[in-house]
Amino acid sequence: MFEKYLGRRQPAAYSDPVTRKGCELWLQRVIAFYGEDGGVDVEIIDAQLPLTEETAEYVYSEFTPLDIGYVRGSRPLLEKIIAENNPSLMEKALSLIHI
Repeated sequence: MFEKYLGRRQPAAYSDPVTRKGCELWLQRVIAFYGEDGGVDVEIIDAQLPLTEETAEYVYSEFTPLDIGYVRGSRPLLEKIIAENNPSLMEKALSLIHI
């Protein structure tokens, strides 16, 4: 529906030139750091749709999945840090991502 604003085309969603330039610079920085095929960070960007007045209704309905397919154990270091620092926080975090 809003393919013209999806992923690396996000700056086009902003009519304000300062906001558009800020988005362009952010994208350039991420791509420069991680590379064109920069793993999960670039994959996330490529799937993002910016939240604007024009896109808000779509972002908060059809575009956003209600179920998260997180697999427990897929981020062992992150899970370990959370568990070591606050075991109850680990359970809260896992419940938020529907494990």
